[in-house]
Amino acid sequence: SIAAVPRGSDDVAASTLPMNGLTARRALDLLDLQPGQTLAVTGAAGSTGGYVVQLAKQAGLTVVADASEADEELVRSLG
Repeated sequence: SIAAVPRGSDDVAASTLPMNGLTARRALDLLDLQPGQTLAVTGAAGSTGGYVVQLAKQAGLTVVADASEADEELVRSLG
């Protein structure tokens, strides 16, 4: 897997990007939810949770996200 290294990230942090996205995609594939169904995401501001929120919205799912108040703006921006 490859991913562009975001500015300001070191190689160690950047190396996690493909695996987090793959984990999120695999989890959604295993759930086999249909557009219009609802998915609850705990830790939606986290590295994997953020991917899940975005991929679920793209798949037409309704997402109920759980995150700290400090992360509310971030999570809302994910969809």
